[in-house]
Amino acid sequence: MPRTSDGFGGWLRKASLGRWIAAHVGAAYVRLVNLTTRWDRLGSENYAKLLEPGTGVIATAWHGRLFMAPMWVPRGWRAVAMISRADDGQVIADLVARFGVVSVRGSTYDRAKGRDKGGAGAFAEAAQELAGRKIVMAITPDGPRGPRMQAQRGIAQLSIATGCPVQPIAFSARWGILLKSWDRFLVPFPFGRGVQIFGEPLWPPDTDDEPTVSGFLSEIEESLIDLTQRADVLCGRDPVAPR
Repeated sequence: MPRTSDGFGGWLRKASLGRWIAAHVGAAYVRLVNLTTRWDRLGSENYAKLLEPGTGVIATAWHGRLFMAPMWVPRGWRAVAMISRADDGQVIADLVARFGVVSVRGSTYDRAKGRDKGGAGAFAEAAQELAGRKIVMAITPDGPRGPRMQAQRGIAQLSIATGCPVQPIAFSARWGILLKSWDRFLVPFPFGRGVQIFGEPLWPPDTDDEPTVSGFLSEIEESLIDLTQRADVLCGRDPVAPR
């Protein structure tokens, strides 16, 4: 086995065989949880109504609530996820590919600050994808490194640039474990009960000046925080707070 400074976890992320194992086992576990959990789906009519025109939609959830994201892709729709270029991002990209989700690699790009970790190219690619019909673009606005539950500007800028609405989504589960990671990632257990909440769609404003972008970003962030904490309460969990 190759040696890395990260030990077995580092090998699992960096070695192609390790990533293949992680992706297949992870995808199988997501399917198991989805099939065996008794889900209450709240607000699903919001998402269904948003999909009726058959145009681009930006689906968003916090990084810590990514577990069920592959199951939010409607049949017959192209699904694209914006995923970081880090080794952990490659594992996620390999996993979601098992569900037919295409990856755009790069961190969220802030055009105002000029910060770019592959984000400028990813932003352009995502915008091009959203110009097509029946496209769901998945974005975690606090990824890839946080701060937890604090939205970065890229999602607001992308929505305004393309005119595509943002669909906030959250889930929680009665039985599961919160990892001690920066995002407090929730891994639900099979054969339990859970809640999935689809919030009111957020439509982008017509202008992209600084106050407008900031206001729209705050709207996205507040919606996601509310949905996530409400899902936790409904499942008898202490709500995870922003960091």
